[in-house]
Order: sequence, then C-alpha cells, then structure tokens
Amino acid sequence: VLAQVAGCVPVGDSLPDLVADGIMLIGDAAHHSDPISGGGIANAMFSGMFAAEAAIEGIRVGDVSAEILRMYQVLWDKDIDEPFCTGCHACERACPVECMTVIMKDNPNHESQDGNSKRRKIVDEFWIDYGRCMRCNICVEVCNFEAIAMNNTWSGHETSVYDRADLVMDLPQLMAQSKSDEIQEWVAD
Repeated sequence: VLAQVAGCVPVGDSLPDLVADGIMLIGDAAHHSDPISGGGIANAMFSGMFAAEAAIEGIRVGDVSAEILRMYQVLWDKDIDEPFCTGCHACERACPVECMTVIMKDNPNHESQDGNSKRRKIVDEFWIDYGRCMRCNICVEVCNFEAIAMNNTWSGHETSVYDRADLVMDLPQLMAQSKSDEIQEWVAD
C-alpha cells in the first residue's frame, strides 16, 4: 500500500439551494450522489451538462442571476384544454432520485370518443417530491411530448416548510402557472 485516501460522499438530504447569483453547484457539491450506492458519476455528468447549458444561456442573455435555475412545471395545452402530458412514465423512469410519480388514464377527450384530442392516454395524477428532487432536468430532456418544463416564475426553490411532506406538489399545483400564462418556458439553445 503506497497511500490511503479517504473522503466523504454526501448521501443525506438535498441542499436547500443549488444556485446563487453567478454560482451553480453540481455533482458531489450539490449532493447529487446516489444514496443507495454512493456513486454519482452519471448524476454529476448530467448536472454538469445542464449547468453548462444554463450558464451558456445566462451569458448569452447577459443574466447569470439565481433565476436561471428553473422549477419543473407540467404544461397545459390551451387549444384542447388538457395537459400535454400523456402519463407515459418516461420522466418517472429516468429520474435518478425517484422523486416523481405518474399515473395515466384513457383520455375521455380522444377522437375515438368524439373529442378533439389526438392523445389516446393522458396524465391522471402526477407528483414531484421537491424534498428529493436534485433539479437535474433529466425529466425535461426525456419527455417526448414537451409536457414538462423548467421555468423561472416560481418565487424561488427555497421552500422552507416544517414538514417535508409539504414539498410534494401534485398535478393541479404543477399546472397552475401554465394554465394562468405565468410560465416562462426556457429551453437552452
């Protein structure tokens, strides 16, 4: 044995904030390690990639404030009056910290039911546990229907609550900003 090296792997709760003006935490610094195995290379690579996209966009528009970090929102299709989400579970399966739950149902507004929607299935219930979410943006990237987005209209992702259960947001809460046109969808170039 030539040398022994030891270090800590952050596997506890997520940090209350991952960004500040001009600063983004990724990888181990952001507690993006896998709480089961202690690994985290893939999570660090994904978070680094998304942080780079956010930094590029911030530099492009001349704004590197904390608002560059977005919160997830389920988007509403105003033309058909239903969510874009089909409940396909792609975001749920891809989530490295398993903070999402999606339940689908048959779409009562589908063309086969004399409706005006081409979506055969539609989301019935949807939850995101922000106490576990590492804000990696993977769910946004894997969504085939562009039904979930990160935006900068929420007052901040520092949601101090007494009970962590209050950090779980359901479908009506997630769609509220999209339905009221408050959402400012952001997509990196």
